[in-house]
Amino acid sequence: MKKMKLFLLTISILLLAIACKKAELAIVEQQYNELNYDLVQKYVIENFKKEEQKEQYFCVYDNIWIEEDSFYIKKYIIAYLEAIDKDLNSEYANTLPLLLVIDKENNKIIRHLLYSTNDSELYSLSKDFPPDILRKMLDSDPMIMMYKNNKMHEEVLIHAREYYNISDNDE
Repeated sequence: MKKMKLFLLTISILLLAIACKKAELAIVEQQYNELNYDLVQKYVIENFKKEEQKEQYFCVYDNIWIEEDSFYIKKYIIAYLEAIDKDLNSEYANTLPLLLVIDKENNKIIRHLLYSTNDSELYSLSKDFPPDILRKMLDSDPMIMMYKNNKMHEEVLIHAREYYNISDNDE
């Protein structure tokens, strides 16, 4: 009888150990890859994400114009920000025409300006967004804007697949 109890106890312990090992493997599989984002991408995500969106944010951007002086770099960009879940469903997306001012000495963004069509801000924006740069940023042709947004969305999906460890074959 004691041998039977000892045998059952040993089997139970082995099954428990196997179950724990499988649970541990499942947890490891849930880990995601690091996003190798630059200063601009990290800044855009941090400053423009919606706090209520819990999905992972991804960002790509297009440099429209760059101005440099002794102390600062001004980057005029179109940033595309998108929240995508692990099933590659888009939960939120936004296109942001931005001016970023970067301090060259410490490589930090010290100021940003988001383009707006708000009438009260247009005068001040016209000083920061020269008309020729603004025209490049805000193409008036809706088909061109839609094409650019689709290209940025495709690029963000590549980032999401890498982050969530999803190959093209998994879909």
